[in-house]
Amino acid sequence: MSKHRFVLLDGLRGVAAIGVVLTHVASKQFPVLSGLYLLVDFFFVLSGFVLEPLMPEPDAPFWPQVRRFAFKRFLRFWPMVIVVLTFRVGTCATWHLIGKPSAHFCPAVSAGHYSLSLLSAALLLQVLVPSSLIFSGPLWSLSAEWIANLAATPFTAMKNRLILPAVVLVGYGLLAIGYVQSTTSDDLFVGFAAVGRAIVGFVLGLLLRKLYATRAPKLSTSRLVSSMLLVIGLFVYQRTPYPGALLLAAPVFAFFVFQVACISQSNVQSWVMKVSAYLGLISFGVYAWHGDMRFLVATFQSDESLKPYATHSTASIILIMLAVLVASTLATHLTIRFVETPIQRRWGRSASPSTQVVDSA
Repeated sequence: MSKHRFVLLDGLRGVAAIGVVLTHVASKQFPVLSGLYLLVDFFFVLSGFVLEPLMPEPDAPFWPQVRRFAFKRFLRFWPMVIVVLTFRVGTCATWHLIGKPSAHFCPAVSAGHYSLSLLSAALLLQVLVPSSLIFSGPLWSLSAEWIANLAATPFTAMKNRLILPAVVLVGYGLLAIGYVQSTTSDDLFVGFAAVGRAIVGFVLGLLLRKLYATRAPKLSTSRLVSSMLLVIGLFVYQRTPYPGALLLAAPVFAFFVFQVACISQSNVQSWVMKVSAYLGLISFGVYAWHGDMRFLVATFQSDESLKPYATHSTASIILIMLAVLVASTLATHLTIRFVETPIQRRWGRSASPSTQVVDSA
């Protein structure tokens, strides 16, 4: 399999991470941003597309491959996750001591089963133990991706070409069950719906990479434009009262990812490649940190402005968004410098270009 690094996709992952941050920070004031939650499905597809060369193969011993793959994912996920959770617990304790209202800043302080929820959050079990979301809601997607990563390993090691398409159908079945059982929109981010959503996107990404490796397709401008129009159409559709946007998201993003992967990066201007590489570098951290940074920024807001239906000026919302993004980026750089890099040097080989781009936010 090719070890080619898809820098443009890396950059789009960074853009998508920023998009998810915007929907979490400002969608109440700007409803048009609410549909950006679908970008998480882009993360799932992209993760499968770039991780496929690292997945267990049929013609090699299975368990050594699984252990190697799981360890690589562990080194990628957990350093950032543990630092983020440690920061949250520390700020919760600080706010509690200085008398900040826990309902606004840290409901975990007054929640029951505090220890179990924190342990579940640290183990990335958010989609299975919803109470752990009180520590960092955005980590649900990492939890779903981790479960999808492990669930797919036995199937990539099988020679039957129909097995992965069958897994996609199983994922859709889980997502459909989640739809039927959901009573609120929040139910679609845990349980069957979340796991099914991650499996569909991740395995579609695996299939796309296999297709890319065997056919070495060339860029088609018409198909690229069509894929972009489909993405726009997806966001327009989710604004309608009709259900099912989550069922459409993964195939739409899969088509888009495949077309972008066909772009010859040698023809792209160097500054675009540099920006894309930087956005890819910070994307995982910005996504993981932004929940905590929202609370940190809220520390400097008045109690009145923190009410659910508080009105904010456009300028104030823009300032809050910028503050969250800047703070998340700074926290990401510090975590990479003082935590991730030392751990990688101590416990694993320096990540190859192909593994640096693999993780969704």
